[in-house]
Order: sequence, then structure tokens, then C-alpha cells
Amino acid sequence: MSHRIILLPGDGIGPEVTAAARAVLDASGADLDWEVHQAGLTALAAGAKEPLPRHVVEAIADRGVALKGPFTTPADGSMPSVNIALRRELDLYANARHVRTLPGVPGRHVDLIIIRETTEDVYAGIELAEDSAEELADWLRARGMPVPAGAALAVKVASAAGARRAFEFAADYAEHHGRRRLTAVHKATVLPATDGLFVATGRAVVTARTHLEFDTIAVDALAAHLVQRPEELDVLVLPGQYGDIMADLGGALVGGIGMVPGVNHGSCVSLFEPAHGSAPRHAGRNRANPVATILSGALALRRLGEDEAARRVEDAVAAALADGRHTYDLTPHRSGDGALGTAEFAAAVISKLL
Repeated sequence: MSHRIILLPGDGIGPEVTAAARAVLDASGADLDWEVHQAGLTALAAGAKEPLPRHVVEAIADRGVALKGPFTTPADGSMPSVNIALRRELDLYANARHVRTLPGVPGRHVDLIIIRETTEDVYAGIELAEDSAEELADWLRARGMPVPAGAALAVKVASAAGARRAFEFAADYAEHHGRRRLTAVHKATVLPATDGLFVATGRAVVTARTHLEFDTIAVDALAAHLVQRPEELDVLVLPGQYGDIMADLGGALVGGIGMVPGVNHGSCVSLFEPAHGSAPRHAGRNRANPVATILSGALALRRLGEDEAARRVEDAVAAALADGRHTYDLTPHRSGDGALGTAEFAAAVISKLL
């Protein structure tokens, strides 16, 4: 059976790591019909009027499954984030990242899933600069809230509906992947209205499923726990900002975020992507680590019902890493000594499939 899948190469190192992943997935035994679309800086350079053309959103919505590379978001605000636009346009409300120690890669023993809600929290992007925040600041001061003069404001959004669907996804995802314990991450001692609502909603969702365990941990305590005893953790569920930070910390324990695959989940769409960014300074140098993108592709295969092909890809990645030759980011002190290039590592994985 042929599966139609959208490919968004991205920009920066995106085209290199997605090309590597596509080559591996094509060698997996699954019959994939790729439909390639451009967005971000690459689309603008090709003459598109906006970084996320409408036809790209429509194609993903129509196909339901996509693999994407990273996109660059300029820090100066000159271009809106393609990643945020995709989440909004496709209602991608939860992100899951698999953080796992692989053979041949130094690091702590880690095998956990980090799931974050992606439409609310501070990352909803509701901000007011100093010159436009004063009216809201006055309203807050009138209610006894200590907002200093000239403050910029960011709004932290939390709703029971948003938290509920994130936890329902997390519970389903945990069951599908054979997990048994969900941990809600919060700072409810400081933010009882927002983080307290997140935790209470999660408890109601998860404890209704009697075969799943539920507990909670403060986000600062989690940072220490991840460093000291990551093997005790199973599935973490977090609001957006905490989840973004803790997922990168988790990635650092297993060799870096170049090792961490992920998926953005919506009601009708699954968008698979590596955890890392576009790293423009490394673009075109054939040195980026494609592991996270290849393993994101394996997750896409599972979504398509190609479990055996996915297992073969995951085993081949593990076998290639166990041989001890890695991309430059996994070499001691990032020296690059004896490192494989992006394409060469993909070839090493394919050799384990054949």
C-alpha cells in the first residue's frame, strides 16, 4: 500500500537532514509517495509572498501526515515563525518528544516522553510592548497587582479545554507506546490559577483511566530530577514554555537535541519533526546530525501503520551509532575527528537496513 506524505525540507540544515531521512525511509520497505513543498526562507527566496503559503497548509491538512525540517525564525521579528503559524493553522495542540539513550552515545540512561501543550501558555504569543501595555498595566494596578511603570507584558493563557485535550492526547500516546505513568509539571505554588488549573485538569483526565498512574512535580524540581535521576521518569506533560525548555534539557542528556525526534499532533494532522533548529551557520556543510529527523520519520511510519518498517529504521539507527562513528556533534569536544557527514551517516543507516 502506498502512503502519501508531505515533506517540508525547511531551511538552514533542514534540506540536508530531511534528504537523509527520506533516503532512509525509502529504504525501509514502506511504499511512500512524497509530496514536497517549500516554506520559510526557502519559499520567500523562490518568490513566495509569505513564508507559509496557503497551498502548503491545505496540502498538509489534506494528506494528514507530514515530515518537516527546521525553519529559521529571525530574532529581529522581521518574519513570523513558520512553526507557530503551522500550529495555529492546523490546530496542532500537543507536541511529543522521545528522549532516549541510544547505543554508542555517551550519556545517562534515559527513556522518557515529553509532551507539551502548544497553543496556550506564554507561547500563545500574546505580548504588549511598553508603549502599548500601559492601559492593561493600569487595569492590573487598580486591582492591586504590582506592575512597574514602563513594563512590557506577556499573557500566560490556560484553559481547562486546552489542558484537557493535551492530557487526553498524552494518555492515549502513553498507552500506545506502552507507558504507565504520567507526570504533570507545574509551578502551581506561584501560579495557582493557571498552573493549578493545568494540574487539576490533568488529574481528572488521567485518574479516570485506572490503568495509568498520575503524579506531579514542580518544574524547578524536575530540572534537578532530570539531571540526577532521569531513569525514574516516564511521560512528562507540561505547559508550552516549560516543555520547550525541559525537552532541550532532556536532549542534552542523550547526546544533544540532534538525537530527539518529535511530533506535533492535531485533531486531523500529525506533523513530525526533529527537536533541533535550523542552525544556519552549519547549512550546506554536510555535518548536521540527521538522527532526530530519521527517527521522526520512523514515528511517521508508525502513524501510517508501518510498524515493522519503523522498527527496522530504529534498529538500523541504533546499529549505526553502536559502530562508534558519529556526526561531528557527537565527537568528543565536538572536534569532528573521524566524524561522518550527514549523507554518510544516512548511508551507514541504510547499510544496516539492507
